Amino acid sequence: MDLATLVGIEDSGRAGRAGLRMRAVGNQLASHLTETVHHLDLDNRDQPIERAQDEEEDLARMLLAAAWYQVACRTSIGFAYTPLFITASEDPDSPTLQRLLNLPHQDLVADVVAQLHKAAAGPLRALRTDTSSADCTSGPTFAGVDISADADLIVDGLLLDFKSTRHAGTLPKHTAWQLLGYLLLDTHDRYRIDTLGLYLTRSATLVSWPVADYLSLLGARRRSLTEFREVLAELLARSRPGARHGRGPGGRRSGTQRPST
Repeated sequence: MDLATLVGIEDSGRAGRAGLRMRAVGNQLASHLTETVHHLDLDNRDQPIERAQDEEEDLARMLLAAAWYQVACRTSIGFAYTPLFITASEDPDSPTLQRLLNLPHQDLVADVVAQLHKAAAGPLRALRTDTSSADCTSGPTFAGVDISADADLIVDGLLLDFKSTRHAGTLPKHTAWQLLGYLLLDTHDRYRIDTLGLYLTRSATLVSWPVADYLSLLGARRRSLTEFREVLAELLARSRPGARHGRGPGGRRSGTQRPST
């Protein structure tokens, strides 16, 4: 279970009586999903990515339900529009694990399964063949910085973010900054990131850039990665509530103002 889902399960419990039921069912979901992942032996590289159709559909329903709890972690406003929250609000005593797993529309389930099949036949297959489970860190977080962030996957120095966009021919500016942000947040170079990449799940497209090339494409040719990380860490420290005013490294003024982005 990724951290965002677990946080969302806990946060869902704040919504009164309905919230207590959502939290209880979310904990059941976490246990059931964990058991299913182990039962299906999903990290066994000697088995194919695909499983039986009914197993894939059951797993897709669990992942869709988990995604709704992730929304609770990231935005309370968005969570109010999820089928989970709407159902629980209409009848606070109704949420059960089985009812939760019945909420995703069959079209949603089929869409997730279709993306899985594309992954099995696409570039992720080669990446899976060329690496081991020990090379992979899923949902990596970044210690030592006062910001909540969790990336999708790091595989042997490749930081890979998954996008389910239908518009595969464009790279939105916020996505470009997102990859850069993850790179800079690894202030202690814990993950040894040397490549940044995107995997587009609906088109089964994987595109990646060596870090030096990525920085160059963004116009950052005259600064080292270490310097960028130090500056970001300083900006985050200055924006922390209660930060003291004064002169930071190099004579720069520190304070409580938030950094521009």
